Amino acid sequence: MNPKADHLASAMIFAAGRGERLKPYTNFVAKPALPFLGQPMISYAHHWLKLTGVKQAVVNVHHRPETVLQVLPLLGPAPELKVSEEKDQLLGSGGGLKFAQEQGLFGQASEGGSPPTQQIWLFNGDSVVLSPSAEKNLAEIWKQQLEQEALATLLVTPHPRAGLDFGGVWLDSSNQVQHFGLKPQTGPGPLKAYHYSGIMLVSSEVFSLPLGENIIYDGLLPAIQSQGAKVLAHVEPQLLCLETGNLKDYCQSHKTALEILNQPTHPLWPQLRALVSGPNQEGQSSSWPDPQQALEKAIEGLSA
Repeated sequence: MNPKADHLASAMIFAAGRGERLKPYTNFVAKPALPFLGQPMISYAHHWLKLTGVKQAVVNVHHRPETVLQVLPLLGPAPELKVSEEKDQLLGSGGGLKFAQEQGLFGQASEGGSPPTQQIWLFNGDSVVLSPSAEKNLAEIWKQQLEQEALATLLVTPHPRAGLDFGGVWLDSSNQVQHFGLKPQTGPGPLKAYHYSGIMLVSSEVFSLPLGENIIYDGLLPAIQSQGAKVLAHVEPQLLCLETGNLKDYCQSHKTALEILNQPTHPLWPQLRALVSGPNQEGQSSSWPDPQQALEKAIEGLSA
């Protein structure tokens, strides 16, 4: 994917969180640095980052920052990664994005003093997201964002419990976001909830908003409700979001991923195989361990 030359593109991976639901493991290692199928979790977000074609990106750190910094060199030489260290307090996605911007990590101001026109890719550093059409997904998001001059465009997928058991992204018939969270009380016509992947593209215009701690609930949602801001979504039905929030989900997601790796005809097999092989490994076998044995090894790794 090659961003248009007249729009400066950058990116950010959020890697500062405490991983509260994965304690006690995250007491010692930041969640993005924890292993998933033998690779640091942040490597899965970094895979998507590389597909955007950006030259530079920001990674924010706060909790156990040294464990994240230790794995960054393992991700490969490109793109160049700048670190935004939130030393005093955890700033959240909204505050972390704003802090990085205030440090000038997304590019310098133009001669007139105004910041360059930018599009910024945002990735959750602890999300394991797979798609048989990852590069195409990113290209479609880029196209939607620029053609419709949106404030943000999110990558989402259908989920039967979105908006019921957990907060969903509520879309109208044109895939414009009308609400985030549980089922809205009112809406402009019928709305449908989708699951947010942890991947979005935002315009630098978001910096004019009070982003608060959470960019979605403190920034985008108030902008939609009070200003009629245009926030869009790209729906990918074949997207697989492997949950890792707690130990039960982490183990189940390992099992799901290993089952995919043992099916070379599975549409997600090529992407996942490349991911778990890692940037510095070649010749990985297509025969993967029994899921139960691999799960036990993964849990041992978390306990180490």
